[in-house]
Amino acid sequence: MSYKFLGPLIGVLVFVGGFVAITSLSDDSETEPSSSSSSEVASTDANEPTFAPVNTFDESFVATISGTTEGQSFSAILESDGNGVTKFSSTDENGSSFEFYNTPDSTINCSEGQCVKLPSSGEASNTEEYTFNQSDFDKFKETAEYEGEEDCPAGKCDVWLVADDDVAGNPSQSLETKIYISKKDQRISQVVGMQNGEVTTIVYEFKDVTITLPENVQELPNFNS
Repeated sequence: MSYKFLGPLIGVLVFVGGFVAITSLSDDSETEPSSSSSSEVASTDANEPTFAPVNTFDESFVATISGTTEGQSFSAILESDGNGVTKFSSTDENGSSFEFYNTPDSTINCSEGQCVKLPSSGEASNTEEYTFNQSDFDKFKETAEYEGEEDCPAGKCDVWLVADDDVAGNPSQSLETKIYISKKDQRISQVVGMQNGEVTTIVYEFKDVTITLPENVQELPNFNS
């Protein structure tokens, strides 16, 4: 699963086989995050700030996700402990709850209190999929345009518009993503993705997170071993 959606940021939540899955609309980069703590875009206006979000790749956070896809509203919570363990939880329109736990060596899917453990697929770290690293910022630089200062969940934010007119080779899937960067600490506070009249909003809160894995989990055999 990938959490980077709408171009490099916003993805589509779909219900598959009774579980919520996240479908990526972009190719995940295998480039390792740079050790640099921020990315800068030179300003053409003396009064305009630079695009310089802090690299929060290894930080713990809670992200609140809401929006619409295919005309249906959805909401979800994503938690990351900063050490490669994440929890994704959501409730569908019928009131059924879903949870996904990802660790470096396994994935646990839970529905209505029943959990199944799947072996690791050997893919890149889930944290790498759910956060922004230097290669993401370098991509955003290509089209980032300053929109001004606005209120945001972190207080006051500089707002940047990132456009991608050709997603996965399909020009009809034009995307626009607003990135809200906190003026206080330069972290990304909020991301709003807009595509074909649908809007997805992600609000980030950076804080200590502890994720407790569920007990009494049914473990499926690894058929690839």
